[in-house]
Order: sequence, then structure tokens, then C-alpha cells
Amino acid sequence: MPQEPPTIDFHTALAPYGTWRTLAPYGEVWVPNGVPSDWTPYTTGHWVYVDTAGWTWVDDAPWGWAPFHYGRWALDSTLGWAWIPGDVWAPAWVAWRECDGFVGWAPLPPAATWHPGVGLFLGVDLAVAIGNPWWCFVPVAHLCHPHVREVLLVPERARVVLHNSHLVRGVFLENGHPVNRAIAVERIEKASAHPVPRVALREVGSPAELHAARVAPNELPVFRPRPHPPVAAHAPAAPRPHVQVNPSTAMPERIAPPPQHRAHDTHHRVWRTEHPG
Repeated sequence: MPQEPPTIDFHTALAPYGTWRTLAPYGEVWVPNGVPSDWTPYTTGHWVYVDTAGWTWVDDAPWGWAPFHYGRWALDSTLGWAWIPGDVWAPAWVAWRECDGFVGWAPLPPAATWHPGVGLFLGVDLAVAIGNPWWCFVPVAHLCHPHVREVLLVPERARVVLHNSHLVRGVFLENGHPVNRAIAVERIEKASAHPVPRVALREVGSPAELHAARVAPNELPVFRPRPHPPVAAHAPAAPRPHVQVNPSTAMPERIAPPPQHRAHDTHHRVWRTEHPG
């Protein structure tokens, strides 16, 4: 019989590493301490490929198990990058871009919400909602670099690549869970002339075990708790002008029903691929 996932209070677990603030319309958000002024989420760590989950982010920070696998990030002109808690685990909540020679990613905005059994609902046009400060790019051959920050394109070059790149399908539904197979593994292997290691997830019971657990070379320890108390539901309010996403469409994943949308509205898309499990 499968074991129940451990429970954890995000507020208590993340308090030593950052500050909880209030940001309309989201309610409580968490702002990390000690990050560089040019820091962007999903840049201090590395990507690994998990057979059952796709491209999975492994962050270097001791708090990385939470904000890069649950919830969303928003860029506020006063607070900087702020994390909005969520209750659905994913290998990484990011959007992807690619072009000749380069791949890039950016944190998904709060308006991109997950609906169980349906998939990711894009409540905004990602090409508009995710601006220059959100995106980072690397040469294709270096996507699996163990310290990806060392191979990120400088901002000036990244802006040029962003202009020449196109969005590719990001997080979608597979066997009932979010997966992240946007970038073809074969493309990385061809560019790097090395095979991309495939790893399996190994569940652990606490953040401390992520670095202490003994795992096989082809295993990745992962801590996937159930938030307790449950993530609070905050009613959307009018967007603040200085928040660089459209928060008026953001709804907590825990309670958001699949929104009604017109088939011809390209700003409202659902990414779903269901494979029999």
C-alpha cells in the first residue's frame, strides 16, 4: 500500500531562509534572503532528466525543494522575486523557448494554473506575460551543466536570443501528473556529444534527507510533502501596475475549476497529453 506523503507547513519551513510578506492579490508570499540582485528563479542549480517526470530542476539552496516545485513566482518592483505557495508538485513550473543553438526557460506566471485531470491552463499569452527579466538561455549543449548559472548567456545576448526564439510546449498532463518534456533529450545529446543520464525519483521524508540520503547513481532524492495547513485560497483582486504579470486571472490550484474559454482564443490554452498508465 502506498505511504501517505509527509506533511509540512511552508510558512515554518521557509521562515529561516526568507521573509513572508503580503502582496495583493496573492496574500502571503515568500521572498528569499541573500540572493544576488540579478538573481532569477531556476538559475542556481541544474537540470536532470527523470524518466517519469521529464526535465527536473535541482536547486543548490537548502530551501529549493519547495519554491521551484510548488506554486509560482512573481516579479514585483518593490519586493523583487516573490514566491506564491501552491499545493501541486511538478518537476519545474517553467515555460520553455528554443532556437538554433539555444534553449531557455522562465518561471511560469501565477496566471498559469494547474487543474487535476485537465492540465495546465494558460490564462495569459505567455509571450506577453513573461518579459525579458524572466528568461534565461544556455547553449543547447550545456543544458545539463552541473552549475547552470556558469553557462547562462549574459543579459544583452539573452535579449537577442529571446527575440529569435519561439515558445515550446512546457508542463503538461501525463498519467495524471505534471511532466516537463519540452526539450527533446536527443537534441541535447546530439549537441553535447554525450548521453543524457536518466534518473529515477527516490522519495525522502524531510528536506534534510535530500543531502543525507544514500541513493544510487541513477536516483534523485526528492521531498514531495503535502502542504499543511492547506495552501490558503486568495480571491483575485485588481492587478497592481508594477507586477509584471496579469494577476487578475490567477487562481489557487487547490480550488480553481477549469475556466471556460473559447477554442479560437489563443491566449487561453490547455496543455494536456494523457497516456494510459
